[in-house]
Amino acid sequence: MINKQVINGLRNGSRSHFETIYHLYNGWVYNFVFSLVKDAAVSQDITQDVFLQLWNYREHLEDDNNFEGYLFRITRNMVFQYIRRELLRQQYLKRLAQEKQKTENVEKAIDQSLMEDYILKLTEHLPD
Repeated sequence: MINKQVINGLRNGSRSHFETIYHLYNGWVYNFVFSLVKDAAVSQDITQDVFLQLWNYREHLEDDNNFEGYLFRITRNMVFQYIRRELLRQQYLKRLAQEKQKTENVEKAIDQSLMEDYILKLTEHLPD
């Protein structure tokens, strides 16, 4: 648990206070994210994004609020954003695969029709 002095320092842009918070909570944030996404690289990326967002919005911190709760909300929201993006990406890839299959089926049907027409024309010119 951090004290009001560290939070005030962070809010005022102190890098050393930010580093203190980072070292105290980095492992906790990473482990929480990893427990949800089960991917080490993604967990590391989200963890870095959490602390980046903490730094970017440091002026909005209030020293009388529950800092751990605030950090948890940032982390949870970033995980939810990742999951939403991942679900959308998977839906897009699924639709893309379906469209590709439809296109391939249409191309096969066109190729088949052209081949049949070609064969028919060839056979028309053959002597009996």
